[in-house]
Amino acid sequence: MRAVAAVLGLVLAGLIVWGFQQGGGWPEVIEVVERPWGLVTLFDLYVGFFIYAAIVFLVERNKMVALFWAAPIFVLGNVWSIVWLILRAPAIAAAFKTAE
Repeated sequence: MRAVAAVLGLVLAGLIVWGFQQGGGWPEVIEVVERPWGLVTLFDLYVGFFIYAAIVFLVERNKMVALFWAAPIFVLGNVWSIVWLILRAPAIAAAFKTAE
């Protein structure tokens, strides 16, 4: 799982770099939001960010550490969540084994 997450994170980071190199910027964001499915997709993305943040606050015992991992997701996107998942995957897997 960690290897797959790492590959997906690298692909996503590469796409982000490529997107910035293509230019566009804010006018393209406005164009996406003006389209119904663009708005739905953006809303879905941020709902996912909130779900991720909630899971981080459930997993991390220290609330400052949780804030460190949860807050940047809204700016950095899922590259950030993938880093957290790669680092925390063993502890999360162990918690699920203990819960059984």
